[in-house]
Amino acid sequence: MLSAQDKGRSIPTQLPATAIARLDLAMAQWRAQNWEQPETADAFRYEMVAGRLQAAADGVPRAVEWAWHWFLDLAAEDAQALTEQQMIASQRADIAAHNRAEICAGRSNNARLQAFLDTLEDPAGEMYGPDGTFEGWKYLVWISPLIGEAERSSKCPRDPRERERFAYQFVQTASARQRAARLGGPLHSPDAQA
Repeated sequence: MLSAQDKGRSIPTQLPATAIARLDLAMAQWRAQNWEQPETADAFRYEMVAGRLQAAADGVPRAVEWAWHWFLDLAAEDAQALTEQQMIASQRADIAAHNRAEICAGRSNNARLQAFLDTLEDPAGEMYGPDGTFEGWKYLVWISPLIGEAERSSKCPRDPRERERFAYQFVQTASARQRAARLGGPLHSPDAQA
């Protein structure tokens, strides 16, 4: 994974301390991985590489060249991994921002969460703490007793699919009641036809 620029770099006569430290880390990782699985451990190979790395640290020219190229490969891999981690972190941040915007607007793709959001006067203020932390526990405190009540109901079917539909309707009805109480209006089923 060397770029043309890295391949064109001159090889130092002595390995920099950062290169030695990175190569030592690679050796430690290799040893940890291999010694966790004794059947694949290759002690002779490890000792040969460790000896060559020591020779590079001591300034032996061919060993320095070998170690330098290995270091450049590792540096390129590290840079690629960092780029991927930053991309994943950016994607997660974008998803979190989108989810926050949706919840603050009182919208959710999750029907049960949507039922809860419908009961709130100010989803943005009620679902996020003063420090901006999502307070999902409020939803759990609301939904858990409802699901428990639905499952304990004598009307709750035994069939899992029917039981899920029953719980969904139970939650929707509870949400509609709470919304009507909050708004001071008549009870309207969310599934009613207009």
